[in-house]
Amino acid sequence: MEQGDSPTSARVSIRGMELVSIIVLLVFCVLYQILVYNKVVIYYPELGFTPDPGNMVKSLNLYKYGVIGLGDDPSHIVPDTMRPPLFPVVAAAVFWVFGPKMQWILIINNIFFFASVFLTFLLGRRIHPWGGIFAALFIVADPIYLQCINAVETDALFHLLITWLLLHVVWMLQSGITSARVIVTAILIALEELTRPIGMYVWVAVCAIILIHLWGRVKWTRVGKWIAIVLVIHFATIGLWTARNVMVGGLPLFAGVGIYNFWNDHFPRVEAARLSIPLYEAEKKIHARFGPGLEKLHDRKEKESYMLDACLTMLKETFPWSFYIIARGSMEMFLGYPIDFNAVFYNKESVKYIVTYLLQESYYAASWNDRMKLLKYLSDGGFFMVILFGVISKIFNAILLIFGVAGAIRMIFWDDRVKRDVGLFLIMFVGIMTLIASTGAIARFRIPIMPAINVLAIYGILSWWERKRSAGVAAPPIQVEFRAGSSP
Repeated sequence: MEQGDSPTSARVSIRGMELVSIIVLLVFCVLYQILVYNKVVIYYPELGFTPDPGNMVKSLNLYKYGVIGLGDDPSHIVPDTMRPPLFPVVAAAVFWVFGPKMQWILIINNIFFFASVFLTFLLGRRIHPWGGIFAALFIVADPIYLQCINAVETDALFHLLITWLLLHVVWMLQSGITSARVIVTAILIALEELTRPIGMYVWVAVCAIILIHLWGRVKWTRVGKWIAIVLVIHFATIGLWTARNVMVGGLPLFAGVGIYNFWNDHFPRVEAARLSIPLYEAEKKIHARFGPGLEKLHDRKEKESYMLDACLTMLKETFPWSFYIIARGSMEMFLGYPIDFNAVFYNKESVKYIVTYLLQESYYAASWNDRMKLLKYLSDGGFFMVILFGVISKIFNAILLIFGVAGAIRMIFWDDRVKRDVGLFLIMFVGIMTLIASTGAIARFRIPIMPAINVLAIYGILSWWERKRSAGVAAPPIQVEFRAGSSP
């Protein structure tokens, strides 16, 4: 700092650069979103980047007939018990205002994503003035986001609610816990649960961190009251929707989609790894064992009950292998790359070339041989930039994971209670979400988890940079600062 400069003027300068940086990033984000959206509505005019019409059908049925269900005949709509209801409710509301067109869902998804980027910026800057811009940049740079928001899927809404929840809890830990703030936290938990069942255990991390943060500082009656608020709203949300599912003929489950995910995806991969056979052979083996019994059933509730029992049987038989597949699936989830996303920057023939292969072979490579076949197919088609960006994406995400672990360790071993507790909360959140999401090993499942990992990674990077400077290695002075006290 030159003579005559003051710490205040330096902070003003940093905030000015930070403001310019986030404005530039948000403008770039909007232009990027518009470019991708325009390509998607040309190449994927029906559902966007998804072959699953389920969400669109449910949204249209709710808009037209007032029923969240599947089926084209209004007299034979089957109420959906697979997933929670918030996305169809939001989509139907959008249809009611603007008309029942797929493009409106993509537009609202893009608005949700833009809001999520800004909330990620606010989340990151609570650990450092430059933490926000990098946290937001890492989200924009990951192509999995732009692929999934341009699809009739729940990812954009879920990502927004989870990021908002993370920001609110971190701010609450820094600024103080009150009843009003806990109520807002509980409402956000309920909303994200009603969007995706993958988020139905986040309440565990929230209740745990409230208990840890207030241990020995506040009367037990107040701590119990705040935890009770979260539990009551959580279990009321889960219980009411579960009761509705039972009333319409489903199992007493909040979301039946988990049964199908284990049946169609998890256990075939377990059998393929356990028996060292191709994935399609594992699927045939499971079908040969349980398929005949399933085909004899006609009632939906009976079928789902049979599938649930079959999954529990396979879990008991392959218990260690299931954990191995979950561990392997976590790496596939965090390092996965949406190959078909880049195709939209070519032409319609290129899109068809890539999508045809992915649909014929398998959307997600199951082995190294499958990956080599895919690389050869892409190179034969001249898609070298797709391969290059895929490699860069995997390396970058691996670096984020490494620094995320370093940042988590650094944060929880600080003497400062707030830093430690924020770190513990983010670690618990990442752990719970990863454990549940890794059963599917799908790249888009990392979408709600990455904001927390990015914040931990940024903290790890800045801590490493500061240690590097302290050791005498030439590096610009960056002070790792933990922001606290003001509302976002």
